[in-house]
Amino acid sequence: MTVIDEIKTSLEGAGYIVEEKPQEKTYPKQIIIIANSIDIEVESPVTYRLDFRILIRYSADSSSELITRTKQIIQLVEPNVTALHFQFESPEFDLDGRTFYGYLPCIYTEVLQV
Repeated sequence: MTVIDEIKTSLEGAGYIVEEKPQEKTYPKQIIIIANSIDIEVESPVTYRLDFRILIRYSADSSSELITRTKQIIQLVEPNVTALHFQFESPEFDLDGRTFYGYLPCIYTEVLQV
């Protein structure tokens, strides 16, 4: 199971609709998970370190709901991801018309032996 699968399963278990591809709009109880970037570092001739960045996007109708949803996502996902060095980074918020959007980045590391 991949980290994206673990995140998706955690959120779906709480009643969220989770998409893995970009959407024009995000509706309440809908969360978008996007692999944002991968940094690859060669540690030895047979070992690579891969740092994956994932972006979790969600919406809310108010500032307080946006903060509550951010905390809820962290509480749902953190205990269910088994990857080493998994952590959330600082979220970003945006207002588009009457909808607030949250962007919660997370990063994790895998070591690949070839």
